[in-house]
Amino acid sequence: MGADESPDRALRVASAALGTVAAAESEVALYQGVCELLVRESGYALAWVGSREPDGSVRPMAWAGEGAYVRSVAVRWDEGAQAEGPTGRAIRSGSTQRALISDAGYAPWREAAQAEGFSASCALPLRLGASIIGSLNVYATREAAFDDAEVGRLEELASVLGRGVELFRGRAEIQTARDQLRALYDASPDLIFLHGADGRILDVNQRVLDAYGVTREQLLHGPPETTMADGHTFEQALVHIRRALAEGSEDFEWEAMRGDGTTFPVEVRLRRLPGASEAPTGEPALVAIVRDLTERKRYEAQLVESSKMESLSLFAGGVAHDFNNFLSAVLGAASALQPRLADREQRALVDAVIEAAQGARGLTRQLLAFARGGASARGLFDLGPLLEQAARLALAGKGIRAQVDIAQDLWAIDGDRDQLASVFQNLLLNAAQATSDGGTVSLRAENVRGEDVRGLGAPELEPGPHVQIDVRDTGPGMNAETLRRAFDPFYTTKRGGSGLGLPTALAMVRRHQGRLIMDSEPGRGTRARVWLPARSDARPASSRSTPPPGERSSLHVLLLEDEPALQGIFRRMLEQLGHHVSVAPDGDAALALAATLRGDGARVDVAILDLTVRGGRGGREVLDELRALLPGTRVVGTSGYSDVDPATVPFDGFLPKPFTLDQLSRVLTPP
Repeated sequence: MGADESPDRALRVASAALGTVAAAESEVALYQGVCELLVRESGYALAWVGSREPDGSVRPMAWAGEGAYVRSVAVRWDEGAQAEGPTGRAIRSGSTQRALISDAGYAPWREAAQAEGFSASCALPLRLGASIIGSLNVYATREAAFDDAEVGRLEELASVLGRGVELFRGRAEIQTARDQLRALYDASPDLIFLHGADGRILDVNQRVLDAYGVTREQLLHGPPETTMADGHTFEQALVHIRRALAEGSEDFEWEAMRGDGTTFPVEVRLRRLPGASEAPTGEPALVAIVRDLTERKRYEAQLVESSKMESLSLFAGGVAHDFNNFLSAVLGAASALQPRLADREQRALVDAVIEAAQGARGLTRQLLAFARGGASARGLFDLGPLLEQAARLALAGKGIRAQVDIAQDLWAIDGDRDQLASVFQNLLLNAAQATSDGGTVSLRAENVRGEDVRGLGAPELEPGPHVQIDVRDTGPGMNAETLRRAFDPFYTTKRGGSGLGLPTALAMVRRHQGRLIMDSEPGRGTRARVWLPARSDARPASSRSTPPPGERSSLHVLLLEDEPALQGIFRRMLEQLGHHVSVAPDGDAALALAATLRGDGARVDVAILDLTVRGGRGGREVLDELRALLPGTRVVGTSGYSDVDPATVPFDGFLPKPFTLDQLSRVLTPP
């Protein structure tokens, strides 16, 4: 390919060559115009046309680019070393010749070619009827510039150039060349306009008619403003046209308008045609290559959104750590207080505090799960309570009826509780937002087996137990296009929406090897169905109760925690579980304490290490040293950064903050 890396530059040159043929006054002017188009439009380093002379030499007729090279070298087509290059071979054989400057046949010109930075060339024979009259020679700075597709396009151009020569030599009718140029012109993927010096549209290719949704007559004879979006005028277009006529080129962005009134962004590349200054009124003076920028603009917008999300994730990481520390104090104190309360009303209040703190913990994990692709903290749990809580959070106070039907015997789910909570809150919130006052949103969950739902509109599920969750609404539904794009990132029909809720839900369901599909029709509401692999033979770990203090063996726990408030809370929780606690505020203090305990002959059963400590070393940094001091001690990591992947943490257990008394007990006494 050429230097601009565009696979269609030869088509652009061929399209512009239509104007060159029309404007050229001589054969040499035609050669010169084509060479200039190849260098200027395609980015080739050099293009020149050589004539096959009767004495065996090749005489340069026109060139553009590194002309000093053409003037300094001698090329032949008959015999000898100077005839073994691609130009001589192309004229003798009548076939296209590709060559690298490093090839043996390039020896006579290699030093001069390398001095100009050339790496490869392509010579294309020029035909006049059955005769070879010379060659079109193109040079590039890249060795791989001339692949088969590129050579094919250049051969088409060489054929067109030969037809142009026939025009001036009287060997063929001009219509043949025009027909070939029109075929290339209309085959171009770009939108091509030919303008007169007064700015009027004189011709367009088929891509223009397709893109603008108008007829050729409407464009050629209608007001030029019909192709321009509001805010653009013909006078503004004339400014660009006059600048291109004066300077040779003009590139700018514009807002175009289709025949139906819709607009789209375009990039316009105006190029002056050879002989434009002498072109009579009504003859092409400029070619405009127009490209639709809709997809590029959409991609740029997505990059901006991605950048915002990256900044959000960096901010969220720090906030989540501090926020989880506060939640740790709330949740830890409440869960430690809960079993001590005999009064039913007081216990209910503490239960409410624990539920609210756990919901807040889930929000931070959901944010990081999307912003950073947060690692999955998987475990076996009951889905029913999660669905009930999601329905309360999403549907409360919305002025709509909620119908919740959750089977009492739902199988257990092995997954990330917080990520799945985010999935169902998103689905329920979408349903609630689509439903007007007095409408209904229903949530249903039941056990199914993959093999039992095949052929019933469900996706192919693996055999075995699944939980199926249906979310329905009585809203207006979606048309086919909206439904097709429902899971596209950043696509939304809601004012102020981000377009991230459904893509996030789909990604999280897939992360759990589940399926999520949506059905909708205008006027019939929307139905979202989720299938999650389940365990029909296992009891969720969350259903195991914490054994009372009298049934536990007492452990000596070394606690590394830098927050003073959390030191006190965690100490009380551990002591309430019947354990002895030694506390260190940072990694170095933990190592010193471990050395002292070892020297005193004290046993340390478990070490709980915070992974990150402000202004000091945390659990990650001192892990190896601590294990060397306390061999055989079980080491548990803990962190307020809730996107930590436990599988990547080299500890014997992991305890994400905030945690309850029950969770603390289970990590200290694993099954």
